[in-house]
Amino acid sequence: MQRIARGAGTVIALALALTAVSPTLGAWNDREWVQGSGGGEAGVRTLDCTAPTGAFATRGEGKTLGGALLGYDLDNVAQAAGMLVTNNGSRVLYSPAGASAAGADAFANPLNVTALRTLNANLGNGILQLPLDNTTGVIGQYGEAHSTGRSTGASGYVTNTGGIGLKPGNGYPDLATLRLSSLLAQINPGVASALGNVSDVSLKIGAVAGRATVDGCAGTWANDLASTVTRDYLAAALRTQLASPTVGTVAGIANTAVVDLQSAVTGLLSPGALNGIITPLTALLNTALGANGLLSGVIRLKSPNGITVTVEQATVDTTAVTGLITTPLTDSGGVVTVNLSSGTVSVDTAALLAKAYPGSYGNGLNGLAPNTQLLVNSTVLNTLHTVLTQVLTDWVAQVNQRLAQTVDALNLKVKAAIGLELCVGIAPLCLGGWSNVGTLNATVTGSLAAMRAGTAPVVVDASLLNGGLLGGLLSTLVSALTTPLLNNLGQLVAGVVDGVLGVHRALPATVTPAVAAIVSVTDGVFQAIYGNGIVSLAVNLQNAPNASPTPGPAPPDWSSLPAGRFDVAALRIGVLGALSTNDVRIYLGRGSVGRICVLPSTAACAGY
Repeated sequence: MQRIARGAGTVIALALALTAVSPTLGAWNDREWVQGSGGGEAGVRTLDCTAPTGAFATRGEGKTLGGALLGYDLDNVAQAAGMLVTNNGSRVLYSPAGASAAGADAFANPLNVTALRTLNANLGNGILQLPLDNTTGVIGQYGEAHSTGRSTGASGYVTNTGGIGLKPGNGYPDLATLRLSSLLAQINPGVASALGNVSDVSLKIGAVAGRATVDGCAGTWANDLASTVTRDYLAAALRTQLASPTVGTVAGIANTAVVDLQSAVTGLLSPGALNGIITPLTALLNTALGANGLLSGVIRLKSPNGITVTVEQATVDTTAVTGLITTPLTDSGGVVTVNLSSGTVSVDTAALLAKAYPGSYGNGLNGLAPNTQLLVNSTVLNTLHTVLTQVLTDWVAQVNQRLAQTVDALNLKVKAAIGLELCVGIAPLCLGGWSNVGTLNATVTGSLAAMRAGTAPVVVDASLLNGGLLGGLLSTLVSALTTPLLNNLGQLVAGVVDGVLGVHRALPATVTPAVAAIVSVTDGVFQAIYGNGIVSLAVNLQNAPNASPTPGPAPPDWSSLPAGRFDVAALRIGVLGALSTNDVRIYLGRGSVGRICVLPSTAACAGY
């Protein structure tokens, strides 16, 4: 314990010999205080709270991490030491010795990287993981104790003067990760086995801060020390994250659907892939030839194999679909976040409670009454079930819509080569036989949707026809066949392609039970851990809280705190049923002030 000597100046006026000494603030019931040394004539001691130098013994302490975890007493582990400052009216003591001065009678001791690395190694083999980079100030510890009666204790995300830090532009940093599945496996294997098909369940803890201050002088004047105590806290976030292969199954189904679509599109380039249009196209062109008096019986489609169809280009862009698979899913209220690619589901405690109880959690986990238990009951569990089901259902609908749009956007270039023959001799006998007069090519290019709508452009190329043999029939022939090709080729192609790709316009039916399995696993985890009360979460922990707003019961393990001491902690995590040797009660972001003693008596503040 480091010592700093200082003067003990006073504004105390000693009028007469002093009588009995009262060591604590509860005895003072007037602005004139009678004190003494055990007998003799009564005296009057007055105090001016505008400059009450040298009148009190005080204490302030900030401790980011405390409690117990699997046999580790976090209140006594050196690496988790808080910042303790005491003042006996004559000098200030502070611990640890390496703390930095943060003003008059104030000191700061943020946990350093070496201490955090040691803690991470020792605390249940990584069950509780604290950040190894504290440059963001997420783990600050501060104590302040003045002989004027004022003291402050603060820890967590606090400023260098002991105030709670403001939210930075990029949001609060996280403080710690508690691996609940590993923790329960050690102390309650039955619960751990009931978690189902999960590989990990962790509690992600956002920035926390706790700050307590007291004005001992003002409390003495008012004969009500508690009325001058101010306790504030910050709990930025609590997120339960589970990892499960069940979640990855849905991603696998979706990724396979994309691969299958790409394979089907590639298959369109195979010879004969669109031979399905040959029969209807043949009938269409024969009708056109037969309807023209000059061409009927004179020009015919080459026989056999008069038409060949080649897919010269078939490309599909699945980026939009894969984006839906890789982008985390969430609801508008931020209750759940599902990362299909990593196989995780994350549930935001504050958002979930706000959804279940609208209006009660307007400030998230902040602004709640002292000792608020974050209960996970049937209402909360049903809300989680509904929200997660809706998020996944909406995602399936979005993927199906995007798949359909992707298929419609398929870019195609298809050429139909139409071989033609000329009757040699007088029709219809054609005694001289039929002579090859070349090929009429028709190429349609565009999206599948445009082809289906008949708006994809068709180019008819007659350059390979033998004009010398056809003579004056050339223009008539081209004119007769161009119109039906322009009007129908794209739709004929689309009809066959739709038949090939139609099954790829939506996810397979197996996605429905896979989605239901994600909801079931998540429901089971929350019921096993929180719904059954195995793990308890509470915020704004206070001993001896004020009556308003109505507080919950103070932590039972704080019942031994001495009268006149006032503590606050941002967050408490407990595990029900943990054996005494495996006790789990973790406090994060704790501030403490008091006891305070009126000098010269320090019996109740021994050691300050």
